[in-house]
Amino acid sequence: RGVLKVNPATFTVSGFLPLSVSNLRVAVARGGSAYFGSDTGVIVEVNMPSLSSGRQLSLGQGPVSAGVVWGTFALFVTRGVVSNVFKVDLNSMSRVATLVLNAGTHGNFVAAATLINNKLYLGTDTSPGRVIVVDPATMTVLNSAQIP
Repeated sequence: RGVLKVNPATFTVSGFLPLSVSNLRVAVARGGSAYFGSDTGVIVEVNMPSLSSGRQLSLGQGPVSAGVVWGTFALFVTRGVVSNVFKVDLNSMSRVATLVLNAGTHGNFVAAATLINNKLYLGTDTSPGRVIVVDPATMTVLNSAQIP
């Protein structure tokens, strides 16, 4: 349980940081820090240059299935019958907004996320699949479409 630091030039391990949080599923990075989301819904901050652990934040729901950085925020998504999008202020490591994705209208089991033109695109691993478009500024669903 922990984080490996790998030198990308030589592809060799240059450090290991043991963590008390297990089953890290998602990582996003901003500046010199990486933010790991776990299957229990805990976000762990790791300073990568010094390979030291920082703050932790419990989202209250897991597993974290996807994440992106949007300015000074991270948008973490949990996967489940009800999927949520959590807007986390990385400066204060606090949750500032939550968007509940209605399974009947928007879809559930979100498995992937990407940011394009300041819009958050989410993909589900259901059959049939869905793409959900979220405005991270207002934390509202702009569109949701079934993938044929």
